[in-house]
Amino acid sequence: MNILNKKLNQLDDVQRRAYESNKNTIISAGPGSGKTTLITLKIAKLLSEIPLPRGLACITFKLPRVLLMKK
Repeated sequence: MNILNKKLNQLDDVQRRAYESNKNTIISAGPGSGKTTLITLKIAKLLSEIPLPRGLACITFKLPRVLLMKK
């Protein structure tokens, strides 16, 4: 089993739905919940599916910046 398949098999149901969704996705969860893995897998999937030169935007924020933006 390759690394990609191993990582995909480790996703829980909510993560799997986010991974398989073809819509814009917002991922918000606590530390150690697998956000980085999910985002990495989703980006790899999208890049393999979209025609070039079309692009992809991925924006992440850490908690201090989120709190600053809420003000």
